[in-house]
Amino acid sequence: MVRRSDSELVEDIIEYLVDNKDRKRVTLSEFSETVGLNSASTRKWLEIIQFIMMLCPDFYVEEEKGRNPLIKFPYVATISIKRINQNGNHNRGK
Repeated sequence: MVRRSDSELVEDIIEYLVDNKDRKRVTLSEFSETVGLNSASTRKWLEIIQFIMMLCPDFYVEEEKGRNPLIKFPYVATISIKRINQNGNHNRGK
């Protein structure tokens, strides 16, 4: 398989999710195989996408104006995020 850019990979992931939303559930291995990733990488990408959807579902990048485009946040969730490290200790998310 030809190496994809991160943008292409995210597009493939989202396309799969949209195309299969009526199925309600798919296995991680099926999803991984279809988008061409191992299960560990698939989990990481899904966690990133889910994190963004949860905290900033409406963010967008404005059309580039010069060299510095604007990122807009019309709505940002105000929930506390905690992560549990491998030892079970609670840490604030970065």
